[in-house]
Amino acid sequence: AALEAFVARYPNSTARLASLLLALEAYQQIGNQEKLQGTAKHILKIDPNDVTALALDVVLNYMKGEAGDASAASAAGAEAQRALQALASWQKPEEMPQAEYDAKRKNMTAVLNTAGGFAALQSADYASARGYYLKLIELDPSIVNYRRLGFADLQLNPLDVNGFWYLAKAEAIAQSQNDKASAQQIAADGKDRYRRYHGSSDGWDQIVSAAATQASPAPDFTVKAKPTECEQVVAAAQQTDLETLAVADWELILSHRDCSPEAKPAAEKMWQAIQAKQKNNGVGKLAFPIKVISATADSLQAAITEKNQQANKADLQVALEKPFASPPAPGTEMDVVGMVADYTPQPFLFIMQNGEAQESKPKARPKPAHTGKPGVPHRAHAKSALR
Repeated sequence: AALEAFVARYPNSTARLASLLLALEAYQQIGNQEKLQGTAKHILKIDPNDVTALALDVVLNYMKGEAGDASAASAAGAEAQRALQALASWQKPEEMPQAEYDAKRKNMTAVLNTAGGFAALQSADYASARGYYLKLIELDPSIVNYRRLGFADLQLNPLDVNGFWYLAKAEAIAQSQNDKASAQQIAADGKDRYRRYHGSSDGWDQIVSAAATQASPAPDFTVKAKPTECEQVVAAAQQTDLETLAVADWELILSHRDCSPEAKPAAEKMWQAIQAKQKNNGVGKLAFPIKVISATADSLQAAITEKNQQANKADLQVALEKPFASPPAPGTEMDVVGMVADYTPQPFLFIMQNGEAQESKPKARPKPAHTGKPGVPHRAHAKSALR
């Protein structure tokens, strides 16, 4: 209090900064955080790059941020960047022993990176967070720091698979410390993220076991991503007898035509199979049981597959050979026969020409067995066999 009174009475005194620094030390010793932060801010008005005052202000804002104060977390992050720059040029005071200087420098580096990393995570700046936590695990290889580094890596786009190793390392450390609660929590989170990326949890336990004895990820560490939907569709088209597929599968393969270079020939193969089926049935047409989505006198928008019928989403556009005397109402179930001439992949739509439509009769439903008439599997067989 006496030092603060001196500063207030003699604001221009050359001893002002020294007095505030002494007050800062005193408040730090007695744990008066309010006075401590107020004094730190006084010092920073005089010397914006005072490392000790910056570090203390960062710490206090960081603590408030961890407690849920978003503005304090943001302030801690901004000040941490400035403090790290000031720390880079901070020289040892003459009166400070070398060991004390080294320890203080190391502690402040850890504290400032902790605050910077936390603030970066809160603002979803995962690339910056990654940088902070990479430095932190060298200074403080703790469960929290490894876990937050893993989280940051896995939030990048594209993600860095090293994040899985860092989460595994955090789990391994928790196990070694007999911290069962943390180990279980990290394992659940890590396995879930790993499973979503890899397709299964196979291999996770081996990564944890290896991480327990490693200081960092091996240079060749990798995790294979599960096949994308595009890759799965292409593989299915390449490995399946296309003649046996349902209409939903036709649509699935054709709708992925442009998803990769490999998908285009797979779609072309599917289209040729459809054209062959149409050509070889004797009349050059295909028949579909449909649900009307919308209709005019000379055209139909209709749904073939069960999924599209339930969603009232058209996957067939029909140009009629003869106009309707009275267009059918939406929701009407009909059978339509015509020449499938083209398709659009996205949004998917078969394009039929010379179409003929009539209301369906339950007892006259087309059967899966081949007949002399154009046809496709019964309505129930319109479900995809590839999914």
